[in-house]
Amino acid sequence: MATTTNRIGELCVGADWACAHGDLEALQFVATELATNVVEPLQHDLIALADACLHDPDRAVERWVRFKERFDDRSRWKCLH
Repeated sequence: MATTTNRIGELCVGADWACAHGDLEALQFVATELATNVVEPLQHDLIALADACLHDPDRAVERWVRFKERFDDRSRWKCLH
């Protein structure tokens, strides 16, 4: 579990970096990777975020910020696979 938690932390830092630098390809990658580590409804939210990276960059960044705000309390990551 610690390895998965560490990986999720790294991915979250990567998503923040991607948003700060306007790298929507990296944000899409992170959202897709995170989606493989969580259960519904989080998985659906992350897949929608990844899709928004392709079609609506502003919405993608907004979705990431909202997602992260909901889960910046690490205890909420109990939804992991």
